[in-house]
Amino acid sequence: MANTVTDIQVAVYKEAIEAYARRFVGIANAEFDDLVQEGMIAVWMCQRDGYRPSEWMIKNRMKSWIRHLSRKGFGGYEALDESQL
Repeated sequence: MANTVTDIQVAVYKEAIEAYARRFVGIANAEFDDLVQEGMIAVWMCQRDGYRPSEWMIKNRMKSWIRHLSRKGFGGYEALDESQL
């Protein structure tokens, strides 16, 4: 059975995550809130799997998001077809 992770356990890392996110804001139009969310996910996944989150894991998750935005076309927004509306 997977470990249960509480919001409080993730929130302990919030200040560090926000500091890392500030470094990457604007790269490929990455937004602060999205980067913070990716960092929180990284922390949650580490704790869920039973190990301590590291700076490397948090930054790597944010960099993956930036790469995702870059692949989608500088900014990450795609136009929708009429059929998708």
